[in-house]
Amino acid sequence: MAQAQAPIDPQLLDAAKRIAGEMTLHALAKAEGWCAFRLSDGTPMHRGTCFPTRVEAVRWCRHDRDNVIYLETQPDAMGVHEAIACLKYARALHDAGFRIPAPEFEYDASMPGLVTDRAKQVLHLASGGRRFPLGR
Repeated sequence: MAQAQAPIDPQLLDAAKRIAGEMTLHALAKAEGWCAFRLSDGTPMHRGTCFPTRVEAVRWCRHDRDNVIYLETQPDAMGVHEAIACLKYARALHDAGFRIPAPEFEYDASMPGLVTDRAKQVLHLASGGRRFPLGR
């Protein structure tokens, strides 16, 4: 017998729907690059704009590391549940005191899939990129 899932917070669901809709729009347009969204409500920072690099997205949002989530477009769009996972992950890191690095700092911004990968990425970001250099 399947366990019933806990209801999703309506505000989180609305934010995720905004993000999923914008990311799907970019997938349909075959756009490649990065989008920026308000962490609080999922509103696109620049509606319809897909920046060529994460660095450009961060710069256009005036280096806002406290209120913005930056996501790379996907060719297969983004579903609402994926957007919920991205928002929860970004908010958890933010609540724990972590911020995205400066735009010049190179790192893999993808959301890690395994618990061990998440722990490793948190340690890497907390060390300023010195703990686990890319490519190793």
